[in-house]
Amino acid sequence: MEMEEKIARGGPTLLAAPLGTQNQLNQQTPCSDVPLPWALPSINNPQRQLEPPPQPPFPPAMTNATREVYGSVSRRDFPPDFLFGVATSAYQVEGASKEGNRGASIWDAFSHTQGKICDGSNGDVAVDQYHRYLEDVDIISKLGFGAYRFSISWSRIFPDGLGTKVNDEGIAYYNNLINALLDKGIEPYVTLYHWDLPLYLHESMGGWLNEQIV
Repeated sequence: MEMEEKIARGGPTLLAAPLGTQNQLNQQTPCSDVPLPWALPSINNPQRQLEPPPQPPFPPAMTNATREVYGSVSRRDFPPDFLFGVATSAYQVEGASKEGNRGASIWDAFSHTQGKICDGSNGDVAVDQYHRYLEDVDIISKLGFGAYRFSISWSRIFPDGLGTKVNDEGIAYYNNLINALLDKGIEPYVTLYHWDLPLYLHESMGGWLNEQIV
């Protein structure tokens, strides 16, 4: 039931516009009408169409019949020190975009700009991990994973991006998340930056196009 509830919460469908479709999106093109990436000409060769992505090597459900074809896969097939884990990024799961003194990021501005996300999705709530991280950690543990890779929202730690003021509420959230993982024997892996640049840095200095940001 917990897994079903987790899935039911859903998350933001952040479908960025493929090359050549921005004008279509600006005209409120339905999602179903936007060409898929492999239906668009290659950048290097406009006449060549990209191939659709390959199917996964194993079916999602390993029945007895598929095992005879593909063989069975278990943890024993991996090295003893192989670490199985799951991963997320802050904007995709945290939500609470205007809570805990968090500053705005470029993804907040992008997803709220009409025509940028074809179905209007955004990460304002997402799967609400900011409030439900204990449930999420419990699910990770019950699934038997030993690691969780998550990213730290720059604007949740430094709301203006400059570090002139440290947001204690943001620090507390990540400390609580890490402690919850350690309590379950799950190893935390931190991504320091996952493309959610503080909006102030983009507006005041042009973001990564300005070497002063370093």
